[in-house]
Amino acid sequence: ASASLDGHISIWNGIDGNLVGTIEGRRDVVGGRKNSDKSTFAAQASACCFSSISFSTDGELLLAGGNTKWICIYNVAKKVCVDKFQITANRSLDGVAEQLNSKNMTEAGPLVEIDHDSDAELGDAADRRDDSLPGVRFSASASRKSRAAARTTCTAFSPAGRSWAAATTEGLMVFSLDEASSFDPLDLDLEVTPANTLKALDEGRLLDALMMALRLNEAEVLR
Repeated sequence: ASASLDGHISIWNGIDGNLVGTIEGRRDVVGGRKNSDKSTFAAQASACCFSSISFSTDGELLLAGGNTKWICIYNVAKKVCVDKFQITANRSLDGVAEQLNSKNMTEAGPLVEIDHDSDAELGDAADRRDDSLPGVRFSASASRKSRAAARTTCTAFSPAGRSWAAATTEGLMVFSLDEASSFDPLDLDLEVTPANTLKALDEGRLLDALMMALRLNEAEVLR
């Protein structure tokens, strides 16, 4: 499958390369407004598109995310959206708010893009002041010039198909159909080493030794 800039997803035959079908996701991909938007909300649909798509193991579902605050799940056979998830409600990010306040739009442009320099009246004193971060080669790199936007960079289904994960602006998100999940502290233990595995075996902690050996997956320890 491939995603285009108009929000559509094309499904291809992997053997002969023919187009099997198209999923019209333009309405699903439309996100919120950006603070710097000068056009209407309908015109912003062209700026939203999917950039990461992945199939489930059985090939029945398609997970899509990208330059939008939505992550959509499509039924491949019926080519319809079965569910969509909003990755964030953080209004400090661009592309989250559905409507913008007209008071923030001035003749000079969006109010957030106007540089309100209160030190402009100080003259040479303000010019000589250095606000750059230590170790930064260029002072322009020390300050953010644009606001972060709500985006999804990668999506993936689990092998079992009961959960999926997405790397977004807000971090890694994991969604699952299972209400309870098992937690094994050995997964997060930095002391899982071949030496500790052999030590656990000598002390008679056979289960701990077996679990650590399987996680290390080293031939010398597994023997």
